[in-house]
Amino acid sequence: MKNSPRLQIQPGTKSTRLQGGNYEIVIDAPSDRFSVSNQQFTIRNGQTVVATITQRHASPEPTANEITSSLRSTDRRLDEVVYNGDTLDTWLRRLQFERSPDTINEAVQAIDAMASDQVADLIEPVLLEFLKSHPTFGQSASRALRTLARVSGEHGFDNLSDILRARTPQESQINIVIHASMFTARRLENMHAFLNWCSDALRNEQDLRLHVGVALRHVCDAQYQTCQECEAAVLDVLIACKQLSNEEYWLNPSYTSDIRSPLLRQEIFRRAIDVLGDEDVGVELATKAALFLGMYAQYRDKLNLEQRSRLVESLASRFLLAAQNPRQSLDLLELPNSSGGVAPILPNVVWGRHRSKTANPLIVLLNLVSRLELQQNLVNALTELHRSFASLDLYADEYSNAFRRVEVGWDVIVNSPAKYDEKHQALLQQVIYVQSGLLIGKEYEPLVARFSEKLPVDYAAESQRLLEQVKFGDDSARRKALDHAYQLVPAAYGEPWIPELVRLLAEQPAWLDLDSATILSSRFAGDQFLGHYAQALQSASTDKSVKLLSADRWIDHEFGCSDVDSVTQWMVWCDSIFASSHEKYQPIQAALTKILRQLLRDRSELQAVYIEEGGRVQRKADLVSIECQETILRHLQSYSQLTDENFWFSQPVSCSLDDQGKRNDQEKMDAPFRRIVFERAVEALSSKNPNQTVAQVEQLHAHSLMMIGDVLSIDGLSQEHQRAIVAYLRSALTDASKQLDSKSEFHELYGKKLGTLSAPKLPGLSVSNTFGTCNVLLCSLNVVAEMDLSDELRTELKMLQEAAAVFPVSRDYSAVWVGRVSDQWLRFKSGSDIEPPQMFLQTVYVQAGLLLGQEFNDLRSTLTRRKQEYDEARRSLVESGDTLAVYVPHFLPPGLTPTPVIQAGKRTPVSGYPVPVNSEGEISLPLTGTLSVAGKDLETVRELIVQRFARNAARTEDELVGTTVQFLLRAGEQLELRNITGQPTTAE
Repeated sequence: MKNSPRLQIQPGTKSTRLQGGNYEIVIDAPSDRFSVSNQQFTIRNGQTVVATITQRHASPEPTANEITSSLRSTDRRLDEVVYNGDTLDTWLRRLQFERSPDTINEAVQAIDAMASDQVADLIEPVLLEFLKSHPTFGQSASRALRTLARVSGEHGFDNLSDILRARTPQESQINIVIHASMFTARRLENMHAFLNWCSDALRNEQDLRLHVGVALRHVCDAQYQTCQECEAAVLDVLIACKQLSNEEYWLNPSYTSDIRSPLLRQEIFRRAIDVLGDEDVGVELATKAALFLGMYAQYRDKLNLEQRSRLVESLASRFLLAAQNPRQSLDLLELPNSSGGVAPILPNVVWGRHRSKTANPLIVLLNLVSRLELQQNLVNALTELHRSFASLDLYADEYSNAFRRVEVGWDVIVNSPAKYDEKHQALLQQVIYVQSGLLIGKEYEPLVARFSEKLPVDYAAESQRLLEQVKFGDDSARRKALDHAYQLVPAAYGEPWIPELVRLLAEQPAWLDLDSATILSSRFAGDQFLGHYAQALQSASTDKSVKLLSADRWIDHEFGCSDVDSVTQWMVWCDSIFASSHEKYQPIQAALTKILRQLLRDRSELQAVYIEEGGRVQRKADLVSIECQETILRHLQSYSQLTDENFWFSQPVSCSLDDQGKRNDQEKMDAPFRRIVFERAVEALSSKNPNQTVAQVEQLHAHSLMMIGDVLSIDGLSQEHQRAIVAYLRSALTDASKQLDSKSEFHELYGKKLGTLSAPKLPGLSVSNTFGTCNVLLCSLNVVAEMDLSDELRTELKMLQEAAAVFPVSRDYSAVWVGRVSDQWLRFKSGSDIEPPQMFLQTVYVQAGLLLGQEFNDLRSTLTRRKQEYDEARRSLVESGDTLAVYVPHFLPPGLTPTPVIQAGKRTPVSGYPVPVNSEGEISLPLTGTLSVAGKDLETVRELIVQRFARNAARTEDELVGTTVQFLLRAGEQLELRNITGQPTTAE
């Protein structure tokens, strides 16, 4: 056991221990509290007194504390002041001897409550001793220190220095010195001891230095109204410590708020101006200096002339430096603590929370100009700064979005997770643009309106940002950037894109949209697009070349070409593709053929959407020049793979109909292509190929005539061409009139879009592209109508119509010539009708009649009349499907007299045996076998039956004179019959 100079009491639940000096006493009884009164200790367990102990001094030479205690014991004030039922003496002794934290806290609270000038001399020594020796420093010690400051009077800093020197752990010293501002001094000599300790600590104790410096700053603030001499002395101590740096201490935003000491503010202000004037100082320290200077404005201290001049010079230098490269001034700086003065000062904007740990250095400097009202002195530098930011791309929504929610606070806006992305950069440059503009006298509304106006600099910057994303972003960012460029970037800003787009078109990564990329490439490359397109195709694999050629929307968008060199480069690559017969090039050749034809279309009426600086504009599409088209055509005619069948005559050259029957004028080919097609068509009419069959020649001539008629619907023709065409038509019509039924063969079309050209030209007839056959005679008549040759070929047309009129009209097709095409036109092929083909013959008859000037309705009426005459003549003739009533005496019915058959309808009753006519037009009777009766009248049939029975049954014709043949039912009829017995019979 260690010796103890005092009596220690340790209460317990079973026993109580007392320790003092070399003695330890154990009382075999529990205890829970004790009380001290004068020199007597009373130990209790509840209300029961366990022991009473009286203190006596054994030392012949009492110590200073014992003398003080002896004197105090006789001071009446110790018993006069009472708190919570106990006297001041009791509470002081508890603080001296008690070690229970709760009791100590209770004692300190009681002493603080009883402290006053009347008992200050009694409390001061006890608190001083307690603070010097208490092993820990917690809430009770902090309150005791505050109480000591109240009762110490002029000795406060002396007591504080004694405590600091008595405490050895630096942690305890830190906890004490930070409360130094609680003490006051009215004379400097009362602070000497404390300032000496502080000087030593600042100089020698690195771990204490910053804490002592902060404490002295607070002391300086506390003393400026009490003792200015003391205020100056404290500041001298701080200035003398060279280890306190501007960055860590003097200009640290954590320590510069609410500085009340004018001397201290002046010192910090001086240091801040020095920092701003030093070009070698880092941006973080310069920002901290500006933040303090901005905060300094609230104290309304006046700048002297020298300070103002130095500050203006420093700010001007920094603004001019920022103006040289404005984008480098958009960084966000992380401060150690949340600071005021970082939110931009803007009109009509009151930030909900203006403090933030994130600051933009240039905005802080502009705020400083506003707060110190220095704009008139900095007008030149601010104008240059504003001009530099005005040259940036400012078109964006970030400013309006941010200031719709100023109540959120600047800290929330700049401290979002994406605070270093492009949007925050855009916001900062917009804010600086507005701030600098306001400081040089510009109006707010026009400044903000700039953000809604897209200028060339905005397009250029946006284009560059998107290109960088396409080059270096992830797949998602690349896809979005390419789509953004496709939607917004005009052609004038796309030249840097071309190499990257050529690479992408060749490599075709998974994220790439080929249509968008090719349209962008066409937009940006302009006249040189086909050359770059050829480069991409040369670098691409076979499969990727086919995909690239299939992505052909660029032709209908922003494409145009007048550069023959670019077209030549493109066609050289095409030559290499068509020069090879390898099967791997066939898919490329097919896709390439489609594109080459599209390049030769007539674009004069084509509307396209262009991306310009004003936005999306729809206007007439750019053209492919005649020189470029002729270059393409020269190469096309050299490709053996492109024949009349698969290319030149495979589609209309004027227009086509879509699936709904609407005209598609975008399919119209331009004049150079039409001229080539026309010349090939005229030549084909006179050329002979011994390897072709008659059907193939007719098919070729039909398509040639369709192309001639299609071209003539747009262009004129020369006399030479007209003579050649007329000679062919005269010969064709003459031959057809001599053997018309042999001209009824129909041939498949080269292309499905040719249906409108192959259909006969009849009033009101509308034939869609589904009409998939052609007839050389009908096409000839179409050309006669197109060239208006009716008078010149009148003789041939009359002969042709007369030849068509020879054939009977067993079915009237005139109804299908009016309105939309019916299914009957799809049957317009050889062999699809009864021989000779009725629809073909009637069409020739009507078409020739129209060319001869006859009325369409009259021609239709003639066909209807002829059909009626045919039907009338056929009405008395037997047909397949009829049912005959035959009576042959002694044979049909066998052994019976003929009985009339009573029909349920109104027709005349007939008698005889029912005999059906089969599908072959034959009947079968007993003893006669089969007889062919179709197309014969009833009398002829009767004669056949009589002859056959007379021969086979050995009867004379006189014996068979009673034979009768009648129609029981005609084909398709169904009647209910009743015989003489009244029993129903059904016959078909």
